[in-house]
Amino acid sequence: MERWFKELTDKRVRWGTFRRELELIEALKLFMKRYSEVPRPFSWRPTADQILEKVRWNRLNVDLSRTLHSGQGR
Repeated sequence: MERWFKELTDKRVRWGTFRRELELIEALKLFMKRYSEVPRPFSWRPTADQILEKVRWNRLNVDLSRTLHSGQGR
């Protein structure tokens, strides 16, 4: 689902100019209609182990960042 919203943002919302809310709504509806005409299945590339390793790495960095910003790491 997150991947779909990234495509929506990258391909339609980010570079669009919408003067009214209705213009944005119509643009979103058209994007969804065209996207659904040629559905593409999403396939996971990373393995479960790769995903878990990335989660561990991110947690370590968040914890380190919290420690440094709280003054405990000085």
